[in-house]
Amino acid sequence: MIESVLLKLDLIFEHRLYQPSMAILAGMSIGAVKLWEWSGNTHRHPGRIVLAGIGAGVIVLLCVWTIQRNAVWQTQTSLWEDTVRKSPGNPRVHYSLGHVYMKNGDLDLAADEFLETIRLNKGFSGAYLNLGFIYQKAGLPEQALGAYQEVLEIDPGAVGALINMGILYHSLNQPRQGIKALLKAIESDPSHSGAHFNLGKVYVSIGDDRKALESFETVRRLNSEFVPVYDELIRIYLQIGPEQKLVEIYEEALALDPRSVGKHYALGRIYQKQHRPDRSVAHYKMVLDLEPDHLGARNNLGITYAQLGRMELALDAFDQVLVVDPDHPEARKNRDQVVRVLKGDRE
Repeated sequence: MIESVLLKLDLIFEHRLYQPSMAILAGMSIGAVKLWEWSGNTHRHPGRIVLAGIGAGVIVLLCVWTIQRNAVWQTQTSLWEDTVRKSPGNPRVHYSLGHVYMKNGDLDLAADEFLETIRLNKGFSGAYLNLGFIYQKAGLPEQALGAYQEVLEIDPGAVGALINMGILYHSLNQPRQGIKALLKAIESDPSHSGAHFNLGKVYVSIGDDRKALESFETVRRLNSEFVPVYDELIRIYLQIGPEQKLVEIYEEALALDPRSVGKHYALGRIYQKQHRPDRSVAHYKMVLDLEPDHLGARNNLGITYAQLGRMELALDAFDQVLVVDPDHPEARKNRDQVVRVLKGDRE
């Protein structure tokens, strides 16, 4: 098969036997027909009875095998456990079973399979990488670092191992080592947004917001749909400005996560400060659609309506705040001001 020649894969898979087996099955079928014709001219001939019995037995056997295989294929776990039983000396099937265990959260079972993979093939870098991740999750940093170093012995530019090492060093309060590992990951793959993001996080931890901002903006450029980076950018731009850049980041973040109450509220306040009431109202309304009891948004909505001269709507907003919190000082004061304005207009 071309697939087996060009790619370094196991040669025997069930789906690869379908086409080759057609010739064998065709030959068997032709032979059965010939035997049937040769065995006699009546259905009651002993030869035909024997052939019919053999045929029925084969059909029953194939049905049993089909039921058994269907049971094996019920889950990825049962499939790979069956494969390991049949090919215990194959490192790739142990690795695949370990990957399934890890995906299911069975980390101890996964670790056993990755260790067996390594025993069978000491150059299997993926097994070391996953083993390192399991050790890292289990709070065993020395073992995790050892596993990642094994990956780098096999592939010095392995991005996954370098990123995990950077994260691990960061958690161990060794930021310089973390920065070194992450810069090496970026050198290996400059377009890896995860490496840039984690590098930015390490820079934040040592108070270097300038370099952190460079890293986070790189993430934004490489992968504008990476939601977590916007929280980091917002935090930095809140400190250093400019405000219009902050508005741009909030708008992009909300395009990705339109149900973020906090971002709608913050952006509404910025627009209110910039005297852009229509936009401010739109964001406060969105907050209240998502969280009707958000008193800050409702109070600010009332203030914005008052700025627009829509006093009845402003009064209604303040009244709704006071229904929930009768002692809300801002809403009470704002309502009194609106009432005085309305009385003056009526007089």
